Amino acid sequence: MDRRKRALVIALVALHTLLIAAYTLPDAVVPVRLYVLAQRYARPLFHQQWKLFAPDPPLCSCEVQVAFGEEEWRPLHAGDANYLTRRMARSIAWYVQSEIGSGRKSPSPGMQSAIQAMVRDIGRDVPDLRSRLKEACVTNVDRPLEREKRITPLNLERP
Repeated sequence: MDRRKRALVIALVALHTLLIAAYTLPDAVVPVRLYVLAQRYARPLFHQQWKLFAPDPPLCSCEVQVAFGEEEWRPLHAGDANYLTRRMARSIAWYVQSEIGSGRKSPSPGMQSAIQAMVRDIGRDVPDLRSRLKEACVTNVDRPLEREKRITPLNLERP
């Protein structure tokens, strides 16, 4: 490598190091102009907008509940269900919640099949199945324990 290329590489590395240092050092130690340049240089490259390490929790909790005939409502999974089954039930509830929230009148065929399959897995026939989405939503972020409860009947097609 000739001298000019080597000098250019060294200058670029030095500029990069200077701008990253100015980006990470406290504002009081960095001149204002350099600070602004460092922000313009480093933010698009490195700033994460706090979405990776500290995501906002959802404002609504949700659960798909089922009932057979005139029985009481209960969660989609049995109370003693293993982690994977509880996780599947929670994922189904989130998908159903997003579908209902986007204006659908009933869950998509895939979600209907998933609900019916989970019910069959606990050893029950599906024909007298009723289902609903139960939500508890925060309406005021300053009072997160106060929640509005919503119940949405889910119209499942017969298998």
